[in-house]
Amino acid sequence: MTAQCPPLAPIQGNVTPSPCLNATPNWAFHIYSIPNAAAADLVWTLNPPLGVFVASINTGPDVTVNFDTPGPTQLCATPTNPCYDPTPICIDIDVQEIPYVNMPPIQRVCHGEQVYHEFTGNSTYYAWRVSQGLNIGQPLGLNYGTVDFIANNITNEIIHARIILVGLHAPECSGYPLQWFLDVYPRPTITPPPDITVCGGSPVAAAFMGNAEAFNWTNDNPAIGLPASGTGNIAFTSVKSPQTETAQITVTPANAACDGDPVTFTITVQGSNMDPPPDITVCDGDAVSIPFSGNAAEYDWTSSNPAIGLDAAGSGAIAFTAQGGSSPLISVVTVTPQPCPFASRSFTITVRPKAAALPLPDTVLCIGDSLSLPLLGATPGTTFEWTNTNPAIGLDTAG
Repeated sequence: MTAQCPPLAPIQGNVTPSPCLNATPNWAFHIYSIPNAAAADLVWTLNPPLGVFVASINTGPDVTVNFDTPGPTQLCATPTNPCYDPTPICIDIDVQEIPYVNMPPIQRVCHGEQVYHEFTGNSTYYAWRVSQGLNIGQPLGLNYGTVDFIANNITNEIIHARIILVGLHAPECSGYPLQWFLDVYPRPTITPPPDITVCGGSPVAAAFMGNAEAFNWTNDNPAIGLPASGTGNIAFTSVKSPQTETAQITVTPANAACDGDPVTFTITVQGSNMDPPPDITVCDGDAVSIPFSGNAAEYDWTSSNPAIGLDAAGSGAIAFTAQGGSSPLISVVTVTPQPCPFASRSFTITVRPKAAALPLPDTVLCIGDSLSLPLLGATPGTTFEWTNTNPAIGLDTAG
């Protein structure tokens, strides 16, 4: 019998002819229908059977299929109402694997650095958007393909950004969304430290301020007592050195993502040194002048015995008139170079009494008489030198 009913329309589906497997979260069910086939008593078949009909229902004007195997297949609807042409109406379907994207590792970048990642997986293309930490410099909205932008973080805190990404074969064929995390650090900074000047042997402390997680430093002159490199604040005891030592310290702020711009400052350790003065011996009434030499800016001194005519303490070169007694006077003078009070030197000043002879009486002798005159001094231990203006009396000219 010749079919009397009108021809059936083509099969229509809610997805393209390239659906995803039934595990795809967006389109787990794929619905196909022939709109004008309500009376055609259709029987649906899938060859090869790469999926199943939901609830095992494969009759009626529409059918729902879950695909569970990738590959090409053909879906056909065959009218069983004799009124219709019994020729099956078919469409070819290419079932796609679930698109996926390989999860990128967590990235750490700094403000101003490039964020770049090329996704890998089996997807035809990749979609991504930032869902948390929206002001990190990324293009707004939904983006496709490679991640490529300049990171932005003008705060003093880490921005923990979350990026949602998914692989797709087509807009209606997408895989499972993934969450990728990206930490955007503020660029580390440091407040430039002031230069430091101390005397040798003094403690030195430098505390660094900034938004960095670490402060790494180098020292170009370990002779000041500081190692050549280190991390964190600086605290050490400077070396006592005869000469002044100056070191340049370079500090680089850093965090887990990058280093900031380095800053420099100097630590100057002042030295103290002086040439040792010799011990001296002078007489009562002598003018005494003692200059000091060395690398000090000034010399402070103390005297252990002010009776010699020198003050108990003073500064600068020593100049005074010696004062003596009936016996030698000794003072220990200690000189300390300034401004760094170490490397002191000591020497002695001995003041002897001024020699003086006791007067002798005039003497008259006869020719042939002998004469012995004892010479006595006002100070014990005095020795005498004498001269005679007339050797004709029998006495040498000197002795």
